[in-house]
Amino acid sequence: MQTLFDDPMIREIYRRGVRDAAEFASMPLPCIRHRELEEWLTQLDLWSGGNPPPPPHSRGDAPT
Repeated sequence: MQTLFDDPMIREIYRRGVRDAAEFASMPLPCIRHRELEEWLTQLDLWSGGNPPPPPHSRGDAPT
């Protein structure tokens, strides 16, 4: 079953939007959260179809 994110152009648009938001939001983050964000961005670079990898805050280990 094909998803919206199977289109390479849609994936690239998503990646660019995420990177822009991450640059802005990562400045005040503690070092550990910044590393998690960088790891997620690397996963997004490797992502080739289907839904994107879940962001760090949705993995259940973020503080409440």
